[in-house]
Amino acid sequence: MAGFGGSFAYDADFTVTNVTLNPSAPLADGTFNAAITVKNGGTQAGSPRLLRFWANQHETQGCAAPGDAEISLETLAAGATQTVRITLPAGTAGYRTLWAFIDSQCETQEPDESNNQFSQGYRVFAQALPDFTVTAIDLTPNRPTADGTFSAAVTVQNRGTAAGEAGPLALWVDQPGVSACGAAGDAALPVGTLAAGASRTLTLDGLPAGTAAAKSLRAYINHTCVNAETHNGNNQRVKPYTVVP
Repeated sequence: MAGFGGSFAYDADFTVTNVTLNPSAPLADGTFNAAITVKNGGTQAGSPRLLRFWANQHETQGCAAPGDAEISLETLAAGATQTVRITLPAGTAGYRTLWAFIDSQCETQEPDESNNQFSQGYRVFAQALPDFTVTAIDLTPNRPTADGTFSAAVTVQNRGTAAGEAGPLALWVDQPGVSACGAAGDAALPVGTLAAGASRTLTLDGLPAGTAAAKSLRAYINHTCVNAETHNGNNQRVKPYTVVP
């Protein structure tokens, strides 16, 4: 028996799994890019059809509701993902919600239609500000030896729309939990000023490995929380590692 729109893909199940904004804090009256990842979490290939977006929509949408933008997607194999990018209007300054709706015309019958819509909050700023985040942590050696030392190369990026002082970068050698503003790390380095979109990699040598165990290295940019930026919630990153005997 055919499903909606003649589809037989009863075992395809489409969902939006991730939305990444660039810049993460758009400027008023400008535009921003959104990278949206769609997954077929079902057991059979199928067509996710039309993916629609709303740049300022707080509620779920009905089938075939017109969006601010849309993209038609190709067939996805079972378990496969596809990431697409779209440009959207930022509008006026304030808090907003981006809404994505896969199979927005409800043409493909799926086991679960309730997971086809996805929302993500963001903020539009009246003026340009920096936004600092840790994008990568690389250890040398990857598996430190107990009671020895190791190095950490930490990459920091300004994902905002203006240059700014990134403040100090603090590291903890065994810290799985989120650290509070101003907490003293095991090591720290000043990062300096970063232009909008720029990255800088800093290497901290002589970090203590301690005892043999599975651990987590945490890096925290602007850990004093003094310098103004658009979003403080993305300032920390953790990397699991293992100290061997």
